[in-house]
Amino acid sequence: MKIIFLDIDGVLNSVETAEIFPAAIQNLNHIIQVSNAELVISSFWNYLYPLDQINGKLAEAGVCKPAFAATREIGSNQDHSSVVTASAIGAKSQEIQLWLEKQTGITSFVIFDDDPIYISKAHEHHAVIVDPEKGLTKEDADHALLILSLPLPDKIPDFYVDWLNSRRNTSANPTK
Repeated sequence: MKIIFLDIDGVLNSVETAEIFPAAIQNLNHIIQVSNAELVISSFWNYLYPLDQINGKLAEAGVCKPAFAATREIGSNQDHSSVVTASAIGAKSQEIQLWLEKQTGITSFVIFDDDPIYISKAHEHHAVIVDPEKGLTKEDADHALLILSLPLPDKIPDFYVDWLNSRRNTSANPTK
């Protein structure tokens, strides 16, 4: 099973205005349709809404498939009325890891987030960091499809590490 860990704010909508990025929704739908991946919500929305409400909001925005799970293991409150705390923020990557450890049959996964601070070293080769001013772009979608096409190895292939490092160097230094 292929998994998309989905952050919402900054990936599908504007952090500033909460306005949906229509192209981001299209790009997410493309990834889902091409890869047949399942959605897992890895967002602060987990602390504000139950999964059925999140799925309703995603459906209203045009997402083609509901999430089947959420990484709500740490810092959650059964009534979903808790305020997001610093400990919950720091636990995001740990939530993903705990969720993965409880699953079987995961063949690959990708993590979408708009802030690299939430991505642990253990997951950095599975992460696509999205520009929060643009949302999920076609380039991000292509990157995610590449990640999802690679099985979970004991070691990340050298060609992928080289490609990822070159992409990061280009992003950090756009004059090259």
